[in-house]
Amino acid sequence: MNKIYKLKFDKRRNELVVVSEITAGMGKEKTTGQLADLVALSPFRKLLGTLTPVALLTGLIAGLLPAMALAADLPTGGQIVGGQGSISTSGNQMTIHQQTQNMAANWHSFDIGKNNTVQFVQPNSSSVALNRVTGASGSQIMGTLKANGQVFILNPNGVLFGKNARVDVGGLVASTKNISTTDFMKGQYTLSGSGNPGAQVVNQGSLTTSKGGYIVLAGERVSNSGTVTT
Repeated sequence: MNKIYKLKFDKRRNELVVVSEITAGMGKEKTTGQLADLVALSPFRKLLGTLTPVALLTGLIAGLLPAMALAADLPTGGQIVGGQGSISTSGNQMTIHQQTQNMAANWHSFDIGKNNTVQFVQPNSSSVALNRVTGASGSQIMGTLKANGQVFILNPNGVLFGKNARVDVGGLVASTKNISTTDFMKGQYTLSGSGNPGAQVVNQGSLTTSKGGYIVLAGERVSNSGTVTT
């Protein structure tokens, strides 16, 4: 069953955070609140506007990250499933040229190894690229991710931004939840599902957006020990 989420001002962080109405309150952890079951944020675009410049959907994190396979150098198995675009690779860089305002791609894996770069070249700063991972491993971002627009990374097995990760985008959503391609192409950004048990969204790196951008980390377990700049 869907849960209801509300905004709450975190004095320690000097920012708005999204918490479940069942949350007992702010704890002493670096993360805030506890997300349970579903997060239903519809229409997602309106919520993102409310949370600008930055919102961290955070949950209590227990223990260490589950064992993950070594990150690949670059994403694999990319296929455009909504809108139009192209994917090209040269050496340690992958470039995704997005030709429509919204573009959705399915990937077998979406990793960026250290000293590797993935760049989205999008029509404008309002363009959105949805990247859904269908493989069995979590995403490990250890290198550089760049985009002049907005990038969604959805992986039910988790998303890790390592300590060497550098993200410079117009807006970012990283989540263990999902958005259907049909809804996404209609501009309906509703996150649903709960991801796989134990899956986490973790930031240990540097996440940066252009002025007025947003960063959303959404999942049952979310942790931020890196830097977030908008």
